[in-house]
Order: sequence, then structure tokens, then C-alpha cells
Amino acid sequence: MGAGYPSGGFGYEDMGFGGFGGFEDIFSEIFGRSGRRRGVQRGADLEYNLEVDFLHAVKGTEVRIKVERRDGSRETLTVKIPPGIKDGSRVRVAGKGDYGKLPAYLAMGNIFVTASVTEVHPLSIIEAMGTGLPVMGIESVGVSDTVEDGKTGFLATHDQPAFTAKLTRLVLDPVLRTQMSHSARDASIAYDIERTTKLMLSRYENLVNEFRPRKSSWRARLRGFMERFVS
Repeated sequence: MGAGYPSGGFGYEDMGFGGFGGFEDIFSEIFGRSGRRRGVQRGADLEYNLEVDFLHAVKGTEVRIKVERRDGSRETLTVKIPPGIKDGSRVRVAGKGDYGKLPAYLAMGNIFVTASVTEVHPLSIIEAMGTGLPVMGIESVGVSDTVEDGKTGFLATHDQPAFTAKLTRLVLDPVLRTQMSHSARDASIAYDIERTTKLMLSRYENLVNEFRPRKSSWRARLRGFMERFVS
């Protein structure tokens, strides 16, 4: 069972549900070994050959590297070199690899689970919906505006039992997951970059036209002049 997050180094304490480790045991019992085999892989990591002088290798330092993406764009990354690094060592830059692989990683899961209540425009949720993952989230600004409870996923109050109950139902009901998967993918079309770009451009054009100075006729200008003169 993929749950939309990498395996290892993650527990329900990270979701703000401390002391709720038994929740993980539920899914271990349900999915057993097959669940562990199918866990979502970590995002693509980045490898880069870099020379560091002896002093910086001993004391540690930060370096900037430039990487080129498949689309031709360039990005500058800051990499922290730990003190005492040895020749031939590797420093992993987590999650900074090729973005194009993200949909494939998401598609390895069955549900996208998030307990964030601070998202305003949750792009990660939209990406998951576009991949066809039903979302399990908490009622909050942004998340509630994106996920339709009972259709594209489930929304729970900020309460452990409520969150657990809805997530467990989604885990145990493959038919429901399939229905929500189709609905989530259909709903994600509304956030297509071309559509939203055209919509935003249209809004800006309307604002420009609304506040653009309008030329008045000579009669209107003369009337205004006479009114100011008389007053």
C-alpha cells in the first residue's frame, strides 16, 4: 500500500499525531509484505562531481552548484559539505533530481495522505490528484478548497480518531478508492497550467480595461469646464 510518502524516517508523530504509532501497525497487518515491497520510492536524488580543497574538507563548507534540467532551465543549488568528508565521498541532495519522474513515483501509491493545515494553495495535492490518487487530508484553508470530501478524497477534522476512521475506510475499500481516483483526476483538470494561465491573463486584462482612462467628448469637456468656472 503506497500512502504518498517515502518509506523510512517517517511516523505519525511527524503528522502531528504523536503517540499514535499503533496506526502504522494497522496497515502492516492489512497489507503485510506486499505493502512493504510496493512502498513509494524516494524522489530522485542528484549526483554531482565536485572538488573541495583540503581545508574545506576538514572544516566543512557550503558550495553552490548549477544544474541543468531536461527542459533546458538552470537552477543554482546550495550544498552543505559536512566536516571531515573523505575523498570519493558522496553528498546526496535529496529531492533535487529530475522533476519529470514525480508522476511515476506518485502513481506507485494508492492514496495521498497529508496532515498539513498550513497549505494555502496545495500544489502537492493537485499533483497527486492529477496522478489519480484520492486524497486524505484535514479540513483547513486550501486543502478544503481543493479536495471535495467524499468525492475526490476524505477530509477529517483535526482529530486523531476522525482522521483514522476515514483513512481506514479508504484503505479497506478498493472500489471506493477507484471511484475517488477517477474523480480526483477529473477534478485536477481545473488546475491545468494552460487553463489557469489563460484565466489569470483574462482577469488582468479585465482589470486594465476597467481602469483605463476613457476619452470624453468635447461637449463633456466643455460642460466640465463651464461647471468649474461657474462654481
